[in-house]
Amino acid sequence: MIFGRRHPPFGMGLIVSEDDGATWSAEAVIRADASDADLGYGVATELDDGRIFTAYYYMQEDGNSFGGSRHIAGSVFRLG
Repeated sequence: MIFGRRHPPFGMGLIVSEDDGATWSAEAVIRADASDADLGYGVATELDDGRIFTAYYYMQEDGNSFGGSRHIAGSVFRLG
């Protein structure tokens, strides 16, 4: 499960279940460099080579007066 980490450090996290949700892994951090809790709604897909691609909306400080620019971002990673 991919989710927005809406507590410091802000970013995207994941947990994994290998038994249909009966138990879950410890939280892993995909990234933790967001400027605020305004982020999330990740979607993910497995690529042909076994990597996972996830897209989400994200906010990073860039000097504007709104706490950062919101944008669509993505990450690629492997499980295990």
